[in-house]
Amino acid sequence: MGGMMTMMWISNVLWFGLIILLGLGIWYWIRSHRDIRRREDDPRAILELRLARGEITLEEYEKIRQRLKS
Repeated sequence: MGGMMTMMWISNVLWFGLIILLGLGIWYWIRSHRDIRRREDDPRAILELRLARGEITLEEYEKIRQRLKS
């Protein structure tokens, strides 16, 4: 009888752990996508992203950044 109770306890712990991990995964996914949408609206963030991806050179980055400041 004690072995059966131990197995039920372990099973419950695993289910709760799975539920917690699933919740954290959903929370992280929503949070990361919300930040991306917010950054898409910011011209400077787009500029930095393009530089990081190698789409523009450092000189182009500086020129565009100066234009955005004015």
